[in-house]
Amino acid sequence: MRRWDDGAHELFGYAAGQVLGQRVDFLIPAHLREAHWHGFTRAMSQPEVKDMRADMPVLCADGRIRSFVGRLLALSDGLNQAVGAVAIFTDGGSVGFDPFG
Repeated sequence: MRRWDDGAHELFGYAAGQVLGQRVDFLIPAHLREAHWHGFTRAMSQPEVKDMRADMPVLCADGRIRSFVGRLLALSDGLNQAVGAVAIFTDGGSVGFDPFG
């Protein structure tokens, strides 16, 4: 993790000091991590501007798994090579898509 704001702290319960420098998969419930990395690798292999929204299960600081609407934005350079990604979450309802279901 490179960035963590007050909104992320409020949603997930982790303070910035607990997460900065950690791999993002600590938020993914253990039983879903392999599937998460498979999907992430696929998304990054062909970074396109497209709406990749889903109801994402997140392992919160209190140990509960909660569902949040998440959006992945794959970032690419001028040669369409992936250079990073940004995940944006909200607790505003559902989009009706479970990427692990």
